[in-house]
Amino acid sequence: MFASIGTWLEDPATNPLSYGIPFGKAKLFEILSQANDFFVNYEKTLTDKLSLYLFKTFVFFFSLSALLYHGDLLKKRFMSRMPQAICEWVTRLSAVTVDTLYAVYVVQVAIAVLTFFIALPVFMLLGYGNVLFYSFLAAFCELVPVLGSSSTFILIGAYALSLGDTRGVFILFIFGYLIVSCVPEIYIRPVLVGRRVKINAVIMFIGIIGGILTMGLAGFVLGPVMIVLLITSFRMYSSDRKERREAAGAACGRGERDGAP
Repeated sequence: MFASIGTWLEDPATNPLSYGIPFGKAKLFEILSQANDFFVNYEKTLTDKLSLYLFKTFVFFFSLSALLYHGDLLKKRFMSRMPQAICEWVTRLSAVTVDTLYAVYVVQVAIAVLTFFIALPVFMLLGYGNVLFYSFLAAFCELVPVLGSSSTFILIGAYALSLGDTRGVFILFIFGYLIVSCVPEIYIRPVLVGRRVKINAVIMFIGIIGGILTMGLAGFVLGPVMIVLLITSFRMYSSDRKERREAAGAACGRGERDGAP
């Protein structure tokens, strides 16, 4: 597959540079070189700061074990020293955070499984063989938020272009990229996550995409969590203000009745 794409890029008749697209073999070689340099530099950085990374690893697993074995006790001690009003807020925000994290992780696995099954007929229709492998590759890439199943369809689409298979490019773009890749990300994921935490799917979509764009891979989880916490906090604040106004109105009403002749 990669050899066919390389030959396609070398051919002047099919080189993207001929059509004004600034991507050729030199560009591909540059990307691969940057990836190789990044790996080499990362390995060197890891070696130079090995003691720091080992310390961070120890702190991470120590904290994780402490929370797993003594989390409930630590929570009770922490909550017992907080004002009652704040404890109510923390309890409610903790519950919605758990629901959000559960929804994000469960939905991520569910979307990957769904991608595998709906990709099967696409690759069968494509007719390149290795249907199970390509479907599994799309589902595996879907588990990586920044990567996504679209990377699989882009790669195979480039291969179809190198073969001159216009029908294959059409199938991969319409049924692969738009349906298998885009529909779960744009519609199904926000709807499922939003339904769990009772927030509009459009807002959840903004939280997921905004989190990835601003915080990278961690933003895939932190984006929806921050959106949910902000909206839940606003709802709690509005509800408390409404209850205080109603209580104040009721108290005024009782005072007027008690003072009446």
